[in-house]
Amino acid sequence: NKIDISIPEPGSGDEQMVKGDAEKGEEWLSKMTSAVIDDNTELNSISLSGEMNMQGRKMPMSTTINYPDAINQTIKGPMGEIKVNYKNGSGKMIVGGQERPLPPQMAKNLQSTLNRSFLSIALNAENVNPQYLGSEKVDGTSYEKVNVTVDGSNVELLLDTETHYPDIIRYKQFNPQMGEQVTVENHNSNWQTVDGVAYPYLQETIINGNKSGEAVYKSHEVNK
Repeated sequence: NKIDISIPEPGSGDEQMVKGDAEKGEEWLSKMTSAVIDDNTELNSISLSGEMNMQGRKMPMSTTINYPDAINQTIKGPMGEIKVNYKNGSGKMIVGGQERPLPPQMAKNLQSTLNRSFLSIALNAENVNPQYLGSEKVDGTSYEKVNVTVDGSNVELLLDTETHYPDIIRYKQFNPQMGEQVTVENHNSNWQTVDGVAYPYLQETIINGNKSGEAVYKSHEVNK
């Protein structure tokens, strides 16, 4: 008999339900979904190639996501190549040729990051309870704000009023390094469309108002 001793983390699934305008929420989420995945495209997988910039270091990376629950990622770091293969709750990590199982917390984080991604939200639009919360100005630009529920937590999508792209995605998350709940914002720009699927070639991550990293993409492929 295994005893589950996992401690619920602050900011994991215990958030208040957000009430807004459900009808308008559905309308705006549907606009976003059509903007990022063409109505005639059936998205099964996406492959991305680019680089990650963290603490001034540029690390080439390639990622393939098979929806809804598999990620294969290769990052060329200063200490060599890191490969992560994740599927449906577990996976492995290969560092310097040494293979080891993914720590459960890392596997969980990969899945929740994937679930919160705008393409997963678009694919899962029927089940995320969209609530329209009016407009919000960020850096002088006005966005339409829709709250969705993913794994019991709130995710705010700030949609461009003309393109309907989710230029900002905001949520709260427990940060183990900081030992507290933080507000994470992903700022998406330089959108490119390939085979009916749009993706931001610049993704900046901002934690509690401070930029913590960015990803710059060169290309993406759909269902390859």
